[in-house]
Amino acid sequence: MHNIFLLDLEDGALEMPETIELPSDLSKANIKIKLKLSVHYTATEDIVMEDLIVSYIRNDARILTYGLRAVFNIDGWAQTLKEAADSESLRQNSELIESVKITLGALRGALFAKTQQTPLNKLFLPLADISRVMAHADLNLITK
Repeated sequence: MHNIFLLDLEDGALEMPETIELPSDLSKANIKIKLKLSVHYTATEDIVMEDLIVSYIRNDARILTYGLRAVFNIDGWAQTLKEAADSESLRQNSELIESVKITLGALRGALFAKTQQTPLNKLFLPLADISRVMAHADLNLITK
């Protein structure tokens, strides 16, 4: 496994309505959580940028959206791209999966901090099946 270095973490915008009505028992709130991951990279550099956005949806209405961007240096990433047969092999790359786990953990902690003193402070981002997140991720090769 190659070294993975977090270079930058950018805070995204937190969007939620001014008034939110939730039942006292959140298990009865019927809230759906959607994660959207976009991974951006070039073929010549060891830099990977990940945008991760979470949305909480109740009764077909968004009650919260928050995202962040993490930038990583993954040693040997450019070589990994040369050797990758297709996007599916990238989705299963251990370094990329590890960086997504770091980004997801950062999102979980930032979301917890952002929702303090709000009606949504009892909501949390549960553990996610990384393979499922990766299966639906947008992988974007940036050409210069």
